[in-house]
Amino acid sequence: MEDPREQPWLRRILMYVAHSLILFNFWGIPLAFGPFLEYSFNVRHRNVSLLQLSSPIALQICLIFVAPAPIAALYNKGFSRLPIALASLGTTAVFFLLPKCQYWWHDLLLQGAVLGMCLGVLGTMSMLLLASHYRNYIMGVVTFSSIFGFLGGIIYTLIPFVYFRTFRFKTACYITGGITSFTLFFATILVRKSLNPRFQILESGLTKQSFSFWKEKGTLIFMGGYVLICMAMFTLPTFSILLATLPKGSHTWPVHATISLLSAYAAAILPAAHAANHKFKYFRFGLLNAFIVAAILGGLCYPNLAWMPFLGLLYSGLPVYGLCLGVLVTSMGFVTGRFHYLGVGWYVDMPVRMAGMLALGGVAGALGIILTAALAEYGGGFEVAFTVMGNAMVVGGSLVAVARCLRCGWRVFVVI
Repeated sequence: MEDPREQPWLRRILMYVAHSLILFNFWGIPLAFGPFLEYSFNVRHRNVSLLQLSSPIALQICLIFVAPAPIAALYNKGFSRLPIALASLGTTAVFFLLPKCQYWWHDLLLQGAVLGMCLGVLGTMSMLLLASHYRNYIMGVVTFSSIFGFLGGIIYTLIPFVYFRTFRFKTACYITGGITSFTLFFATILVRKSLNPRFQILESGLTKQSFSFWKEKGTLIFMGGYVLICMAMFTLPTFSILLATLPKGSHTWPVHATISLLSAYAAAILPAAHAANHKFKYFRFGLLNAFIVAAILGGLCYPNLAWMPFLGLLYSGLPVYGLCLGVLVTSMGFVTGRFHYLGVGWYVDMPVRMAGMLALGGVAGALGIILTAALAEYGGGFEVAFTVMGNAMVVGGSLVAVARCLRCGWRVFVVI
């Protein structure tokens, strides 16, 4: 039980720790789907198409980012700890039930629908609870603790790397479930809402102009670029291990590709931490500028890795993409508030606009996974698929740059 006599600073620290533990799973689990996809493709479900095997992560990403709007309504009704507890149980149960799955649609149900809904609840509730300690300033809180998501990606990728190579799928799932239950158990205990009644409910403050995007300078162009970036940004972490694997049916684990992916997540930690820095976001180069550069540079990594999957390029190309991914993951919520019809840093309708943009990005991310799998299997291989995704990312970053210039001109060191 919570003690109402706890000091506000202590409640804020406890909530920050809980938020970090939740993001360890919220980002870590989707980022670690690549080894599961490779093992399913080559061992568990050899006779199932890549398109079908990719559908769980597509559905998972879609549900994760569609969740904020309905979960915020639940939060405003006073529910917080109970949904987090139930979602924690659901997330843990998935990994203990996964070894019993015999068909690909079982994976779709567990890793796609159940895990997507549970992670969506956890991430959204945690963000809202933490924001209550910061005057409900969602746009600032959304950048916090993303480094723990990449730490989760490293841990949850390392476990299959160790055990899938010797066909111990059940052991890997049970260890993953154990870590998930341990971290989320403590997160459920530590969550705290602000005791200030002014910030216990998230007010929407919607106006007639809140969704009149076509009337805003550059916003529609930004939305187009944002959708293209989100469509491509999850593709490389999902398919990079499978890209380097031997032909279907092989029992040799792609060690170098896995190590490269782990190095990418390690490389993402530094830019993720720097991007969350208050001075960087508002007073230096600016997080929107960094988002643009990361999208364009990240998109250029795709065709190189697809057409020239050499060992040296693998070890250098994926860490470069990891640097870009650290910025993209940290800033994908924050940048949605930079294009507002009032031209202000904060307005009460920003959380709803951000939720709408994240939902759009989640749907785009799911479509990107499905499109990549379809092109890889039926449209010319991963060379064509990654070229399309890389171009989408570069074009998306360029469109966001154009939208930014429409807002504030061609000056580089202007933070909007």
